[in-house]
Amino acid sequence: MEAGFTALQVLRHLRPEFLGRHATPMPGDNEEGFAVVNLDGVRLGGLETLEDIPVTTIVEIRYLRPPAAVERLGKSHRGGVILVSTIR
Repeated sequence: MEAGFTALQVLRHLRPEFLGRHATPMPGDNEEGFAVVNLDGVRLGGLETLEDIPVTTIVEIRYLRPPAAVERLGKSHRGGVILVSTIR
């Protein structure tokens, strides 16, 4: 991928399965069953936040499936979590 691309564009091209719904939405669930994005260990929010992360700053993108995400980060991660690590 070239400079100017975002994390969202990269995932749509290389790992579209990360962007799908992974849990049934529950009343009061902010993520509606989609993965939550964490950037360098800080929760950013929903998938739309990936649009603000330039690909040139990314070192690694990992996806934690819902069971691992809930165990590691809590119930608010029922749709899984996309962990983005950047150059610091």
